[in-house]
Amino acid sequence: MTGLPSIQNLCLYDNLNLPLFPKRSDEQILFACCPFAGPIAISIPSKSPNSSTIGIYMQNGAQIASINASNALYLFWTKCLKLIVINNVGRVLLYDALGKLLKTSTMGEETLSVGLSEAKIFSYSNETGLIIINKSGHFFVVNSVTTPLLWRILSDSKNLTCWTVITSCIKPTRVLLCSKNSFLIGEQETCSFQPCNFPWAKTEGQYIKMELDNDQCQLLLLHDSKIMQLIDVEVDDFQCLKQINLEFNGEIGQIFWLNSFIF
Repeated sequence: MTGLPSIQNLCLYDNLNLPLFPKRSDEQILFACCPFAGPIAISIPSKSPNSSTIGIYMQNGAQIASINASNALYLFWTKCLKLIVINNVGRVLLYDALGKLLKTSTMGEETLSVGLSEAKIFSYSNETGLIIINKSGHFFVVNSVTTPLLWRILSDSKNLTCWTVITSCIKPTRVLLCSKNSFLIGEQETCSFQPCNFPWAKTEGQYIKMELDNDQCQLLLLHDSKIMQLIDVEVDDFQCLKQINLEFNGEIGQIFWLNSFIF
């Protein structure tokens, strides 16, 4: 944690008594809450093979909807309180907060064929986008889940250690990849990744986590040598603003931003 004068404790949810714990060790429960508090979605495996029941709950813990899903892998909430359900082949279902199905789409015929490996959401000022990696290693992106126009970036990079999406009101959507200590960047206009030779990049070890701030202006990189670097992504050459040596033992599970402060 750096540069933080004080923290205000604001309780968003309390004593909800939600079904968050699996009944069996092999059960996988999915959980998603809204970015600015609000409804909660929880997916619990049902008795039928590869199926689950998604419950939508209010902030007081009361259930307001129930959805049957097949092969659900990811749950996300958009900034406008829409629930995104993604299955194992990249089929995307969009629901409102009351469980009404609004839209169905896919992340491409290729993903339907080979399957999905990973998915993330990203945000603009008033839109939520979705990006996935399929099992062929290709990236498929929609800038808005409510009006999905699919585009892709081909990638031959193997063994990705971290990656993120960078959005801007004046530049195309960009995807930044890191494979150990090698960086690549791709954007919507080129649909391919190009290597980046950043002078601040470490030549040994590997970068293991990256996290953008809420304004999409600064990127926090974590190296496995426990060095954090703060990067300005608004300039074309991605300048390093600060380097921080973390002097403590133990594994770092997650890094994140609270407003303009780093944790």
